[in-house]
Amino acid sequence: GKRFLSPSHQLVIDREHLILSPHERFWDEVIINADQREVILGSLEMEIEKANSLEISKDSLIAKLDADKLKFPLRWRKWKPGDFFYPLGMDHKRKLSDFLIDNKVALTDKDSVTVLESGGEIAWVVGYRIDNRFKITPQTRSALSFNINLYFT
Repeated sequence: GKRFLSPSHQLVIDREHLILSPHERFWDEVIINADQREVILGSLEMEIEKANSLEISKDSLIAKLDADKLKFPLRWRKWKPGDFFYPLGMDHKRKLSDFLIDNKVALTDKDSVTVLESGGEIAWVVGYRIDNRFKITPQTRSALSFNINLYFT
């Protein structure tokens, strides 16, 4: 698609649609320490808690990750070109840009896609898919649950 910018809005030609939307507020990355239970990035809030069960969540706004595989501090940030991850169920890496195209994520929505990073590796494409390397397995002893909510100031 093509994107046209003004100081306050953007016009996107995405496939057969014209999409006019306001610019997203600037989002910095957020560093998450092991003892933090809540962080805010832009208009999203992430709640972090010890998982009650070791079952993988079917809710795309909840990620349950193997706690022993996570390396703190974690980094929550917007995705960037060149990012890659190992989508759940796959044993090879995939460029995040290709993953977003395959999932037909609109150009305007791509601006708000974020990732949760552990030790320089993407553990979760927030709201889309966890990384296979951080999934819960039969060997998992404990897990952390990351829950996303809209945050209103």
